[in-house]
Amino acid sequence: MPPLRQLPADLRDFTGRGAEGETIASLLRKSAHVPPIVHVMGPPGVGKTALALHVAHQVEDAFPDGQIHVQLAGASMVPREVVAVLGEVLRTLGVRPEDMPDGLAERAAAYRSRLAGRRVLIFADDAADAAQVGPLVPGEPGSALLVTSRSRHLGLDGAHNVDIRPMSSEEGVALLAEIVGEARVAAERPAADAIVAACDGFPLALRIAGARLVARPSWPLAHLASLLDGPGRLDHMVAGDTAVRAHIEAGYAALDERAQQAFRMLALAGPHSFASWVADVLLDTADASDVLSELVDRCLLTACGVDRIGQPRYRMHDLMREFATERLRDDPNTEPALERLIVAWLELSDAADDRAPRDPYFPAPARFRRRAVVGADLIGRLVAPDPAAWIESEMPNLRTIVEVACAANRHRLATGIVMRLAAHAHLHRQHFEVEYLWRFVARAATEAGDAGTAAYARFRGAAVVAADQGRHADAVPMADEAVEVFERSENYRDLSRVLGLRAYCRQELDHPEEALRDAERGLALAEQTGERHAELSCLRVLGLCFSKLGDHERAVDACERALAIGRELGEPAFQGIALVSLVRVYQGAGLYDRIPALCEEGLALMRSIDHVLGAALFHEQWGYAHQGLGEHAQAVARLRLAIDLFASQKAALSEATCRENLAKSLRALPP
Repeated sequence: MPPLRQLPADLRDFTGRGAEGETIASLLRKSAHVPPIVHVMGPPGVGKTALALHVAHQVEDAFPDGQIHVQLAGASMVPREVVAVLGEVLRTLGVRPEDMPDGLAERAAAYRSRLAGRRVLIFADDAADAAQVGPLVPGEPGSALLVTSRSRHLGLDGAHNVDIRPMSSEEGVALLAEIVGEARVAAERPAADAIVAACDGFPLALRIAGARLVARPSWPLAHLASLLDGPGRLDHMVAGDTAVRAHIEAGYAALDERAQQAFRMLALAGPHSFASWVADVLLDTADASDVLSELVDRCLLTACGVDRIGQPRYRMHDLMREFATERLRDDPNTEPALERLIVAWLELSDAADDRAPRDPYFPAPARFRRRAVVGADLIGRLVAPDPAAWIESEMPNLRTIVEVACAANRHRLATGIVMRLAAHAHLHRQHFEVEYLWRFVARAATEAGDAGTAAYARFRGAAVVAADQGRHADAVPMADEAVEVFERSENYRDLSRVLGLRAYCRQELDHPEEALRDAERGLALAEQTGERHAELSCLRVLGLCFSKLGDHERAVDACERALAIGRELGEPAFQGIALVSLVRVYQGAGLYDRIPALCEEGLALMRSIDHVLGAALFHEQWGYAHQGLGEHAQAVARLRLAIDLFASQKAALSEATCRENLAKSLRALPP
């Protein structure tokens, strides 16, 4: 009988997948004592069938007796019965209807007999499980079985698994260019990149996007990119009778009820990789590992290795998450699950912040006496060994949960999370990150009509902008808004704090008289409300203002009072900022001999909390004291230490200032 040629036509615009294609082709061509079985797996729409078909055409020469194509419909609601599939294949192989065996075992045996002595490639597309595809395995070497499936574990002995991932951005742009034309893509490359990103690197989505653009030659790529930007993009991933949503729907429909619920709930985890405890919280269970494994096996969830403590991590591709989010809208469990997740992140952040050094601007927030979601065992595993490392590794998820909480009208919970990230952000110089979060919370609170929370978020954001970034002029309007709201609501505790901040900004902007008014009023309110941290802040600013005005006696008195409060509080960061303020007024008063002891104390405090920038400041001030005393060799040594530390923290402005002063001492050294 003539060779069978059942393969559908190869895609004219097939692009990329070079490494995966070579691997599959090599495995199919491999000579062995058993027929090769290659299992191509991946999520719906990732291009499994297109790649397998492309490779099947490439290896036609290795299978001169033909290629058989079988559609198993494993991802559909009604996967094909393997008995019927074998009957179809046997008829293709020349078995007459009257000679067709009835049972599965008989048909499988006849199938193996017909393949014996031949070199045939069997391409079985979209297998559901081993029971469906197992009878299609050839009985002896020569032929080969190429299988595609959304399942990672078909259970075929000796099968070679090839995992297909979404395309890289470069591959995606190349595929789009093949479909719509290179000139069109080159003319709007940023829009092309945005389309590829919106399609999450899935070839099916990219082909649909390309087909829409081909059918609408007048459309700029930027127009389609705008349609695909944000929620609802699946509505625009439709071309003719092909839709991304339908492909995902088929895989979702094949899940049992518990797995479907897990798939929906995991959309709340966000776009980044997450640890297994997140699934436990969302599903309100002690251990969700079994359902996570099922979703991974069905390629609806991606396993991303393990984290620093050995926990498996997972990620849901964006298009899957979009589909799952659509299904969440009518799920009554969505709101309770979201509440649990936000509270869990808040409680873990609180535990991490409680174990971390403070920043020098705000006292620690109130701690949770009892936790509603997170247990002590989880805190012990995740947070306790290294709180800073935990925050750092989970920062993308913490940012996301703040955004999600704000969107869900839970901006006060979001405020609690950002409060507990502030000290870490200060110590690790993540100033723009935390500024963004405070601005996000302020905007959400404003939209919700919560003026008090919005004012507090603006105040906290202003502290980051002024104290951590040195943008004092930008911080003043933010502080002004907070002052107005706190005045109106008679929130005198926060009013004393924000007045101290605004006073600091004004003295840095060389407006010492205005700064004095704010600092004096803030100090009076702090004393009235018993807000010791605010007292310290206002006193140190008073000292800096008096120093600028030439009243060195009052400057020293104010800063020494601030330092006394810092020592009373026993918090290294607040002691440090009081010390550096006192050192500055001693510099202004020419009391250089008093400075080294204070700098030595400050350095010890900074080392105790691993505050590199704080250490740099004390080395710098100690160097200036040596200059004031005419000890330029010692000044050079101290300033060089400060410069190295400033450079390590990318504090370019401070480094440049220090270098200028270093040059003065170098010139003063004897030849």
